[in-house]
Amino acid sequence: MVFSVSRAMGGSVVCCPGCADELSLPELADNVAVLGEVVEGHAGGGSEVVVIDHHRGSDVDEYAGGGGKVALIILSCLAAVLMVGCLGYYLLSGWNDGGVQGDGVIVHLDDEVNGSGGEEVMDAAYVFDPDNVEHTERLEEFLKGVFAAKTVNDLMTYVDSKPGIRGKMESFYDGKTVSTSSYKLLHNAMRLRDESGTVSFHCQTEDYENHIGVVRYSEDEILLDWESFVAYSEMSWMELAEKKPTEPVMLRVVAKKAHYYNGVFSDEDKWQAVVLMSPNEEEPIYGYVKKKSSDAGRLFNFGLSDNQGVIITVCYPEGATEGNQVLINSVVQSGWAIKKEK
Repeated sequence: MVFSVSRAMGGSVVCCPGCADELSLPELADNVAVLGEVVEGHAGGGSEVVVIDHHRGSDVDEYAGGGGKVALIILSCLAAVLMVGCLGYYLLSGWNDGGVQGDGVIVHLDDEVNGSGGEEVMDAAYVFDPDNVEHTERLEEFLKGVFAAKTVNDLMTYVDSKPGIRGKMESFYDGKTVSTSSYKLLHNAMRLRDESGTVSFHCQTEDYENHIGVVRYSEDEILLDWESFVAYSEMSWMELAEKKPTEPVMLRVVAKKAHYYNGVFSDEDKWQAVVLMSPNEEEPIYGYVKKKSSDAGRLFNFGLSDNQGVIITVCYPEGATEGNQVLINSVVQSGWAIKKEK
């Protein structure tokens, strides 16, 4: 895979949009190649390379001689096409509506393909097929049950039971009604790439609220990934501000670049400010990640993945006074559903 990055990203770490491996970009002062030449081979070898685009704005004047300028324009256009293609790929393989990761296209199961002698489809019997009436009805019946649940006990019937999940649910709902509106319709469902039998869904309830979640879909049962469904975090914003923990706390958030620098995070050359938003909180808080770090690269993949759902850990510096400013310790992963270990 070939992709283009701005020369301003020199010296930072980016993530390959194809395999998500981290790549270190050289500084512009290094002996980097001009557009179209290999700067750094992919860490895993093979045909994947990184290309640095040096030809922005007035830099074109350096190559303004005759046919060279025409060739430069053509190369720049090709680089622009590659950039748009990478962006499209990332949007298709990234996060939808600030929540659930849709890492693949909608899956269509073909009877001829799945029959004997046909091309093999991975775990065909366990993958949701939107064109299969039985699959659709089964998923819809499951969602009707989820949104009909009024207590934690009711909802536990539909939840993928993990260690400590009941305690998290009881704390999250704190005796309140689990669901306030019944299921209305299913907008779409997608199989998550590299997650056999895992399906993301987007549906609507009778109060016209949109809901996104992930289920483990198999022939035997369907189970809801509750933590990603409600964007569960280990502490609320109020708890964070009150306790100001200096040890890492896990949060599910939507992260977006910001320009707010204050207190211990006043150095704009050192820190990248990030707005952290949660569907469970009315106001955002601010996180800070070191610029050109691997975590900054994972949050903002070569500058294109702003405003995405992620799982992060945060803490407060010793002696912190501001409750709405936290240090981002690590980026656990993109997406709100914890990926199963293979």
